[in-house]
Amino acid sequence: MRHFFSARRAVTVDECPTCAGVWLDAGELAQILLEFPSAEARRQSAHAVLEETLVDDRMALLGKQFQGQLPLNLARSRLMSSLLVAFYLVFAVETAGASAGLRVLLLCITPWACVSFPEALGALISPILGPARRSPPRFVWFFGWLALALPLIQVVIVLLETAGRSWPN
Repeated sequence: MRHFFSARRAVTVDECPTCAGVWLDAGELAQILLEFPSAEARRQSAHAVLEETLVDDRMALLGKQFQGQLPLNLARSRLMSSLLVAFYLVFAVETAGASAGLRVLLLCITPWACVSFPEALGALISPILGPARRSPPRFVWFFGWLALALPLIQVVIVLLETAGRSWPN
């Protein structure tokens, strides 16, 4: 079996699956010694490996906890997010013209894609996070909806503040 020595993945350590013996190829011990010149560098590397492992474990635990609780009906999400983007577009074009509509479209396209295609967008993001980390589709879906809903949330806050000022004290 082969695995990496550190988070940097510079040295591959060979391990016997039968006796659990570990061996290094020629020059790999020198590489390991050069990779971490100080105790602080070793501590940071160990922390990175631990964090990578813990993130995967946390995401798996969250997946089990939210299984069936977080709706991920893609057909309904695509329809609702498309209607919301259409509403934003019509509102922007009617109030500020075609250039505002284009800006709204450009701002909405990524969140809409996250809501509509969370698996594909998660797969695109995963290489950025690192080889061992994955972007769960539910995570991508949720933050897509959050980004699409922010303008509505802001409008509600402004309306509530305005209504609060007009009420007599």
